[in-house]
Amino acid sequence: MSLAVQLAEYTEVAEKLILAPSRGVVRVLDPAVVTAEGEIVEVGQAIAIITNSGDEVEACSRFSGFLMEMLVQSGERVRAGQPLAWLRTFS
Repeated sequence: MSLAVQLAEYTEVAEKLILAPSRGVVRVLDPAVVTAEGEIVEVGQAIAIITNSGDEVEACSRFSGFLMEMLVQSGERVRAGQPLAWLRTFS
């Protein structure tokens, strides 16, 4: 097996998604409170709140990295597991 093939099997992707933990209506947290695109997000940091039947659940990052783009806007309905944002992790 060539080195390129071996490396391809173990290449780690630097881009990660922050997923909605549940279905409902999303409220993206204010960049002044959380972070803005291009800034650093830490593990466990909330980027949005999902509201469903009066219950609120924070959408938190499982990774540290630069917040590259929010993929949803406040007021949108989302499903569980839907990507909300993407990060570029530290290499």
